[in-house]
Amino acid sequence: MICKSDKNAFLILFFGLVVRSITAWLTVPGFDEAYYGVYTMFPAWGYFDHPPLVTVSAGIGHWLFPGFSTFTLRIGAIFIFSMSAWILYKITQELYDQKAAINSLFLFHIIPYFLVGIGCFVLPDNFLTFFWLLALYAMVRYQKKRSNLWLLVWGASIGFGFLSKYHMVLLIAGFGWLLLFHKNFKELWKNPWFYFAVVLGMIIMVPNLTWNYHNNWISYVYQFGKSRGSASISITKFLQGILSQTAYIMPWNFLVLLFGFKKTVAETAWLRIFAFLPVFIFTMMGFTQTILPHWTMVGYLTLLIPAGAWISKIKKAKIYILLSSITTMALLVIVLIQSHTGFIPLKPRQDFTLDGFGWKEMVGEAIKKNDFEGIDFLAGHKWFTAGEILFAIEGKMPTLCLNSQDPRGFAFWYDLKAFEGKNCLFISTNRYNTKADKKYQEYFTTIMPLDTIHVYRGKEIGKSFYLWKCENFSGKMTYPYGINHE
Repeated sequence: MICKSDKNAFLILFFGLVVRSITAWLTVPGFDEAYYGVYTMFPAWGYFDHPPLVTVSAGIGHWLFPGFSTFTLRIGAIFIFSMSAWILYKITQELYDQKAAINSLFLFHIIPYFLVGIGCFVLPDNFLTFFWLLALYAMVRYQKKRSNLWLLVWGASIGFGFLSKYHMVLLIAGFGWLLLFHKNFKELWKNPWFYFAVVLGMIIMVPNLTWNYHNNWISYVYQFGKSRGSASISITKFLQGILSQTAYIMPWNFLVLLFGFKKTVAETAWLRIFAFLPVFIFTMMGFTQTILPHWTMVGYLTLLIPAGAWISKIKKAKIYILLSSITTMALLVIVLIQSHTGFIPLKPRQDFTLDGFGWKEMVGEAIKKNDFEGIDFLAGHKWFTAGEILFAIEGKMPTLCLNSQDPRGFAFWYDLKAFEGKNCLFISTNRYNTKADKKYQEYFTTIMPLDTIHVYRGKEIGKSFYLWKCENFSGKMTYPYGINHE
């Protein structure tokens, strides 16, 4: 229910929407985003590396405004974040009070990963965040109102969360723990509507389960296989994992979230399990392998709720929020300036703002120079470069990932044998500078350099693209995963 007291919340949401929209407009899609944009060209109930809802996040703008621009790619992420922020606000308001809810909303908007990573960019975490919070909100409402309708919302949220990202199993595990050991949740075993909710969630999961069944369970094998680390313990990797998480959040916000976890009141202590499981499990995995910091972020997302309440008791909370907001905005401005000017001199592999830079411009220039003449398909040497190429050309020409070890979704989208005897335009960049004549000589009868295209950032060359014409593809390269295209 919306009331006058929500005015400040709407102001935060509005200004956050403006900042995120500007950021989305001024930055180019990174490797993952372009790849997820390609998902929309191959709609399915599952993909090699993720369940299907990231396709919806990437596709909303494209379906509303046909085309493959940076902004249409990100429209879905921008508005899903706003809905997630509103749910976070309502959860905190229900469990604590108005002041705590506003503080949680502020935290959601000043922590860099949430503001930009989830709030601007296309990720499976867009919908995961929404359904994770919606499941928590549904349970909060059920505990207060005892309306069985909220149990059905909870079950649906669990199902759609699983279709968003497999991390949802950690929320399921958290509720399983509460059902076994928390007195306020044990009573659900006696409510038949709880079983209806569970069945509803499972029904929603079925399409993805079916897709994986028909594709050798590949998505589950890949994602859950990441938990297998090396046999040796690495303190260095463990510390790197903690530091990377801290960097995503910012050290001062990291401390605030930890204090929020510690200061959780008895009535809301049940929330701790949903923070503990993702953060603890993935951080411990850091002893044996390099972890990606965003794996733990749904845990910190949960901590925004008690942290908002804890901040409201601090006398200088407004100063903290102001300084943290200024710092986040300053960092964001620096990144935006770097992405357009490259004023910080970094090597191509060190400058992440160059990941998605120049691909559209390269395609436009190649068309002008007739580089596509006599070409049947395009190719990149890795799944993310092939994704950038296919997104840049808006799916108008087949694009292969010429990588027999890790082609990701491209192994499902294209049958290599279908391109036997065809001519290819292979594209690499100065970031990798893959030499097609050395790497692929066994797969083509003739390989020759065709063109070099420089795309400028400011007055300097931002990225160089190397185009190779590769004739008469043998079709003998094989993809892993055991996919049969017949």
